[in-house]
Amino acid sequence: METTMKRGFTMAEACQYLGGVSRPTMYRLLGGGELSSYHIGVRVYFTKESLDKFINERVGLWPEVDGTITHDLAGGDSEYLK
Repeated sequence: METTMKRGFTMAEACQYLGGVSRPTMYRLLGGGELSSYHIGVRVYFTKESLDKFINERVGLWPEVDGTITHDLAGGDSEYLK
């Protein structure tokens, strides 16, 4: 059986991948041009590359919290969010 790599993240999967951000936040990021997406019908999808680019562009903006940001955006949990 051949396994194929998933090419697109749904809105819910993208929210989770970015550390559990909300759907309204995702739509705000889309509207502001900070994230790229594609549509199939009315559904919105994101590529892993576009989500990784978004993460990488933000790392380094706040050196005092970089470790926390990197960990949270990569899907980890944070003591600050509990």
